[in-house]
Amino acid sequence: MTGTPTPPIVTYTSGIEHDVTPGTATDTSGAWASVIFDNLPEPIILNGFTVSSRYYVETCTTAPDVNGNDVETCFRSYPPWTMVSQTLVKSSPSRQVFDTDDGTELFTSVPGPYGTTLSGITNGTKYEYYRVFDRADISYVARASTINQPVIEQPKTLPTDEENGYIMDTLTSFLPDDREVVTITYTLTTNYGTGVDVFTISHDVLQDVSDVASKIKGYLSKSYFSDGKYHAQLHELEEVDMYDEGGYLIRPDIYKIPEYDENTKLINTVSDVAAEDVISTQIQSNPKDLTDLVNMIDGYEYPS
Repeated sequence: MTGTPTPPIVTYTSGIEHDVTPGTATDTSGAWASVIFDNLPEPIILNGFTVSSRYYVETCTTAPDVNGNDVETCFRSYPPWTMVSQTLVKSSPSRQVFDTDDGTELFTSVPGPYGTTLSGITNGTKYEYYRVFDRADISYVARASTINQPVIEQPKTLPTDEENGYIMDTLTSFLPDDREVVTITYTLTTNYGTGVDVFTISHDVLQDVSDVASKIKGYLSKSYFSDGKYHAQLHELEEVDMYDEGGYLIRPDIYKIPEYDENTKLINTVSDVAAEDVISTQIQSNPKDLTDLVNMIDGYEYPS
């Protein structure tokens, strides 16, 4: 006598499936490919870091095999869907890690009907070393600053070198953050009408903690004083500070680019203050000692 066949059991689930580029992903989390600071003081320029998201319906059928054992088989289909809302935020760390903080660093798709949405880090956004590795001890004399400008300690910003290749007058101290990696975490939240999907993306940012020499030389290579270009005469002695304590330019109206002749003598001078005066005032040194220090750093082999 033949028994009544057990009808298959069919279940349906739905949700949002993500693909992380470049990187890996599961249903609930993903990781972008790691990046490394290997050319300080240059930032890490981020391009192509995206998350594509699509709605799925998963159909699972449970039925007995030839031996009477229940076997489940599943497949996913991807019908059109409507994205109600989508947000992507940096959830950790709480501090700023990008070169800008104007809300354009991350992007998502606008609400509407989709097959696949796209979100991620806006191309051209930059990770800044001193923001990501915020335990680094960095101090510098601000670029083309007035003679009494205090040394910038633990900067909140650094100028770019797009202007003339220099980002500072000179580096006064540098001790790198001792962490080899800082993980930045992002949270993507997608409302698809019948549910809300929360997806976490991690991004490891690396550095070589043993390579101190190249980091120092990198900063010095973009400093005026390391090239023997002094400019104490660029501003009047009584001129007020141009930068705040975080390194932000607060007096752009008096900022100007130093101009030099072929002998690195300042051309656009306004006073007769000697270069030795500004070096002595700002970093308690003199041109010879500063040159010797740069040469020593250039040839020094730091222990690994």
